[in-house]
Amino acid sequence: MTYAAFLVQFLVVPIVILGVLVYRDRRRPTALTHGLLSPPLALAALAVIAVVYTTLWDNHLVATGIWRYDPALVMGITLGWVPLEEYLFFILQPLLTGLGFLLLARRISTTASFRPDSDSRIVSALVVSIVWLTSVALLLVGWKPGRYLSLELAWALPPIALQLA
Repeated sequence: MTYAAFLVQFLVVPIVILGVLVYRDRRRPTALTHGLLSPPLALAALAVIAVVYTTLWDNHLVATGIWRYDPALVMGITLGWVPLEEYLFFILQPLLTGLGFLLLARRISTTASFRPDSDSRIVSALVVSIVWLTSVALLLVGWKPGRYLSLELAWALPPIALQLA
């Protein structure tokens, strides 16, 4: 299966379905979808953040040979080291997740509220930060068996720690 076919089958089709359902549901009230940005602007912002945050990391992984894209399965248009389809993935994946959230947000009761106490948030953020520091240290010492995992953790954990905090 080509990367473009994968994107259409597993992202574009579900995005269209969820988009129609969210659009039909737009008048259903919910407290979860009211915030600083309208849902379309929030989805666009998430896509921009995903592209910006992921571009350098993904290009580094391909440039250093950690992973590659089969030329027979991509269109051949690359930006840096990464094929166009991967950039489309950076945009489509947050849209799929965001639309799924919007659909569920209108169906979740807002009467019950879960807010972890500040101690649990701080402890959680510290634990994630320690794992992040460990992964960065493993990268710096050049431990080859853990290189890929360390790169993944070094990239993924900062926004998770930020959200936990």
